[in-house]
Amino acid sequence: MSGLNKRALEIFTHIVHMYMETGDPVGSSFLYEKLGHNVSPATIRNVMSYLQEQGLLRALHVSSGRMPTEEGLRFFVNAILKQGDIAEKEKYLIQQKCRSIGRNMESVLGRATQVLSELSQCAGLVVVPKHKRTIEYMECILLPDGNALMVMVGDKGYVENRIISIPKGIPFYLLRDTVRTFNAHLSGRTLKEAVESMKQACLLQRQDARALVQELVRDGLGYLFEDDGDLGVVVTERHASSHVEGDVRVEEVQDLLSTLQRREVMRDLLDVVEQGSGIKIFIGAENKDFTREGCSLVLSGVRSAGGESVGVLGVVGPMRMDYAKVIPLVDYTSRMVGTILDECDGRS
Repeated sequence: MSGLNKRALEIFTHIVHMYMETGDPVGSSFLYEKLGHNVSPATIRNVMSYLQEQGLLRALHVSSGRMPTEEGLRFFVNAILKQGDIAEKEKYLIQQKCRSIGRNMESVLGRATQVLSELSQCAGLVVVPKHKRTIEYMECILLPDGNALMVMVGDKGYVENRIISIPKGIPFYLLRDTVRTFNAHLSGRTLKEAVESMKQACLLQRQDARALVQELVRDGLGYLFEDDGDLGVVVTERHASSHVEGDVRVEEVQDLLSTLQRREVMRDLLDVVEQGSGIKIFIGAENKDFTREGCSLVLSGVRSAGGESVGVLGVVGPMRMDYAKVIPLVDYTSRMVGTILDECDGRS
């Protein structure tokens, strides 16, 4: 779109800004006032028609005003948008809230989505690849009903609890001894590596212990993968979508949130964000995974000081979200979360 002249760019920019503020089509009479009566309404209408022909604008009706298309918003974000800066009070709020609820990965990421939701007025989103976590140790606790509570402690303060059934005829001490053996060999391995090692261990155990190991694999760790070692977790702040009106309905945001929870969509998002650097923006249905128009995603990878990918953090909201505000919010929050998690890990 480098062929747009100065006047066309000015008119297009005014239309986008007004659309993001109100969600309504913008007419030539508004632009005539906005431009200080220096451009005739007829000229404005001609420019708007040209921008529509270029695919940057659309009209709901023949005689109505214009709204930016997905392509138009993409052009605006890539070529025109000037990102705002984060106020010091917002930086302080992000740091305070992300540090105030504990020092483990789940609590920090969960609180980060809440503060993003609050500041951006969009729905907060985090995708965490569980298979990259490493196990530090496991514990087992005998329950009154004869089952056992498995407690798995991983890096960055990650804790997972899971109740498993002890096979009939197998005493609890055998489970305790098996867990002790696993701890001696599995410390520092990822969950995926641990599951594979446990499966191999089944072949080395005597018959009564083999059933116990199988229970540990299936109910203790294997459920985390659900037939797919790349399963991630999506955490959203759904209440934040209730403010959306006009150009996108609440149910459209919720529909997108449901789409995002599909395993293949989560994997695609992780791949796209992890393979690059900086902020990734998906506008409307331009991504193959999103069939609904009306919603956008602004995402950033969360990385440790060493560049290790921890997950993806961002927001989901209407296409007319305030990108100039949201983009630096997501960028700053993701970097702050990476710093906090490094502190939790003792690396800074």
